Amino acid sequence: METHEMKLFEKSFEKIKNKQKDIEVRLFDEKRRLIKLGDKIKFRKLPNLNEDILIEVVGLSVFPTFRDLFLNFSSERFGHGGLGIDEQISRVYEIYDKQAETKNSVVGIHLKLI
Repeated sequence: METHEMKLFEKSFEKIKNKQKDIEVRLFDEKRRLIKLGDKIKFRKLPNLNEDILIEVVGLSVFPTFRDLFLNFSSERFGHGGLGIDEQISRVYEIYDKQAETKNSVVGIHLKLI
């Protein structure tokens, strides 16, 4: 079992910490392909990286697009309670671009706070 390190914006960090979010969305890039079930991830809160939380990876859901991922789980799982699919996608495209999505596919990392 490995421990990976990732950074999170404050809003997502707080939602995981407060158990209001249990799936983190990322590109399924080279770094994320190394994550396995049972691994740990230490999330560090942006911008100062002065706070962290540790989670266990309890599931990995890989899809070709963010739309496919969001259609398969309720918006609450992503901390997007009440948001429609188009708004969820719009928000994720503020961080990731469509070209990177097409190149890598996407992953929903299912989290359990430790």
